[in-house]
Amino acid sequence: MILGIAHSINAVPIRLTDERWEHILFRRPEMASFIETVLDGVEDPEYILRGYKGTLIAVVHLGERSYLNVVYRELSQADGFIITARIQQQLDKSKIMKQTVIQPPSSEELLALAATRVELPATPFRLDYQDDVDTLYISLKQNAHPTHSEAQLDDSVIFDYENETLVGIEILDISGQLKYANPS
Repeated sequence: MILGIAHSINAVPIRLTDERWEHILFRRPEMASFIETVLDGVEDPEYILRGYKGTLIAVVHLGERSYLNVVYRELSQADGFIITARIQQQLDKSKIMKQTVIQPPSSEELLALAATRVELPATPFRLDYQDDVDTLYISLKQNAHPTHSEAQLDDSVIFDYENETLVGIEILDISGQLKYANPS
């Protein structure tokens, strides 16, 4: 049974079968919550490494000293399958075949993305984008000292208030590029 299909960087559909997933979990039960991350990793890896005997390894950096490695084989342009997956503490840079570079969004793109999640104020504001966590902070007041925050978790938005005045808006995962946060 096929649990999921992800398209590799070569546009080859890569299958994750229940047999392979059971194999992964038997050897690495800590991977149980990573099924979507494994499929996303094949589709959008940060690195592709040369594996053994024609395999490829899709790598996603999960955090400090934590790399998801998904080993797969492309059998043809129309078929491939995941062999195994594991989390390693190091990246073997000598095997890198391809490195994906995520371009931070421009200010115009950030504003357009923000407008889909919140109503932007008519007053002047300052943007602060943190690419390492894909978070946009919209500062509505200079030298603000927020006293409390309100979160809209469905939209991943946090509103900062100084007393009753809105002074800042934080939008998490603004560009949708932060896919690899720890899924547990």
